[in-house]
Amino acid sequence: MIASGRDQTAIVVGAGIVGIACAHYLRAYGLKVTVLDKGSVGGACSHGNCGYICPSHVPPLTEPGAVRVAMKSLFNPRSPFRVKPTLNPALLNWMWQFARRCNHQTVLSSGKHLQSILDASMVEYRSLIPEQSLQCEWKEDGLLYVFLTQRGIDSVSYTHLTLPTICFKCRSRWSPYH
Repeated sequence: MIASGRDQTAIVVGAGIVGIACAHYLRAYGLKVTVLDKGSVGGACSHGNCGYICPSHVPPLTEPGAVRVAMKSLFNPRSPFRVKPTLNPALLNWMWQFARRCNHQTVLSSGKHLQSILDASMVEYRSLIPEQSLQCEWKEDGLLYVFLTQRGIDSVSYTHLTLPTICFKCRSRWSPYH
């Protein structure tokens, strides 16, 4: 509860989707809010994902195959998942711990724990859009994955095909087009 007779303020660092959402709720709570960002609102990561918010995407970054992607990124300075090669012991330990968790069991376990967060997010999106009269392209009619080659289909991990069914109890329809 806000103390009466005293203005309380908050500073939010970062003007991406998370920072702006925090600022919105802090302001709704009654605080004076200042948002700090070195760039523009939604100009960094939130811009890079084209404003795409998908609470149904549960798999964490530690899915099988992530180590291979990370290794490729070491040689691509424009990679979205860039780790600059270094012999820093703390970074090497972090990478080892990350690699250990790149398996189906960890992804499925993490996905189950993330479900409540994602469900709460869906409730918020569904209320915020009409309450704030947001003009956006929010849709809830599913996703379509298109693959141009068999290799593309094969690259979709087992996790991506089973996790929605396990966590969200929804159906997946798999129909390869030849």
